Amino acid sequence: MRFCEVPQQDDAAVYILHRGKLAYVILNIFSLQHGHVMVNPYAHVDSIEKLDDAALLEIMQLTNLSLAAIRQVSNPQAFNLGANLGKAAGGGIDQHFHFHIVPRWQGEYQLHAHRGADARAAGKPR
Repeated sequence: MRFCEVPQQDDAAVYILHRGKLAYVILNIFSLQHGHVMVNPYAHVDSIEKLDDAALLEIMQLTNLSLAAIRQVSNPQAFNLGANLGKAAGGGIDQHFHFHIVPRWQGEYQLHAHRGADARAAGKPR
């Protein structure tokens, strides 16, 4: 299912946590990290440069709302924020821009580093 098709589904069925006018927040159920959410515009665009100012503003406002909610629920020590634009950048869904919000805790990064090292040793992409 494409990110622009997800909002046509029932929120609980597709893990939509919040809907805005131009974007929505969804839980990333394929993440290695608990609490990883994504802010997705409803518009089907492959890059942030193709969004208008109103969508950009709402994505940042929903990012702030998500940060506050995640802090309240799980009190992470830090966050990673960002987007992967294109397959070469690691974008698994590179046809639809989305913004990641990943809560982080001291020491948990070592698990991800080991998994990445194991995958590289086996000759597999991470």
